[in-house]
Amino acid sequence: SIVATFGMLCAFSQSISMFIMLRFIVGFGLGGGLVAITLFSELLGSKYRGSAIILAIGILWTIGTMLEIVFAWLCLSVKDNNWRMLLVLSSVPSFVLLSVIPWLDESPRYYMITNQVEKAVEVLKKASRRNGGKLPKNFKLHKLPQKPRNQHAFFKTLLNDKYRLTSSLLWGLWFCSVICYYGLSFVTPLYFAFQNRNEYFVTFVSAMAEIPGLIVTSQMVDRLGRKKTKGILYLLCGIFTMLLSFSSLPYSLLVISAIIARGSMAGAFDDLYVYTPEVYPTQVRAFGLGVCSAVARVAGIVVSYLSFRNTNGSQAAGAVFIYALCAFTAALLSTFLPYETMGAALQDEEDGDEDRMLLQ
Repeated sequence: SIVATFGMLCAFSQSISMFIMLRFIVGFGLGGGLVAITLFSELLGSKYRGSAIILAIGILWTIGTMLEIVFAWLCLSVKDNNWRMLLVLSSVPSFVLLSVIPWLDESPRYYMITNQVEKAVEVLKKASRRNGGKLPKNFKLHKLPQKPRNQHAFFKTLLNDKYRLTSSLLWGLWFCSVICYYGLSFVTPLYFAFQNRNEYFVTFVSAMAEIPGLIVTSQMVDRLGRKKTKGILYLLCGIFTMLLSFSSLPYSLLVISAIIARGSMAGAFDDLYVYTPEVYPTQVRAFGLGVCSAVARVAGIVVSYLSFRNTNGSQAAGAVFIYALCAFTAALLSTFLPYETMGAALQDEEDGDEDRMLLQ
């Protein structure tokens, strides 16, 4: 509701300071969107969790990106540059989303760690009925031991002996992923605009390329594993982003490079969205994902300066080169992740069975 309401109000800003204040509130509201990733991952079985998250969340994200490009094409390419109408149209999907929230079920894992066992059982019974099954009459859930729940304890978990290396690597991966993904998203229109081409068309095509990239990724994560999939896709993205930095190449080759770079980066990023909730226990799953997102927001600030300070094609090519280096760095970091979570059950406690995840 914060995103929808204040996103709409941005269209009626009377000054730049008012606009910045409203956009700040919108950004604050967007931080809560990560809860949906955690909720979705906790309601899925381990066999199809990877492909389901990528196909559902990843492709819907890409469709939203394509829709936003169309809105911008319609509103900003006209003579009057109707940015207010763009903001109005951009807020409409958030209002539509609000109508869906009452139908969502709470995570049974959340109910368990908050000692609401009866509610957890009810959610599981509902899920069983929807899937044409039936839970045994004597079905029961055992209460989990209650532990202190505060941010200090959560941080201690993220940085304890078991998760310290994983957390550090994930923060680096999220930082590099945002630099590369949003860098390509931001700089591609500018890059092709400097060549007097239709930047909206090229951006739309390169965004559309994320869909086949995500479909391929959804098959890789449940066959090759999360770690190998990330490494391959980051490396592929780095190679074609590097090609994109050579502005003297033929236009058709630059477009193909942009398409493959965007598709592989989107796949790697969504693989990261799959892996991060899987590697942490329920008690800190949302918090761990939130910290990764906070690191990513810092990267978002950095990449906006890298992308929008360019005044010509050569400067834009220099920024693209930096994005390629970030992709190569992410590929290297992926190889050091200690756990492979493919096929592993989610952990509910930090001292859960480590055999559920493969130590590699």
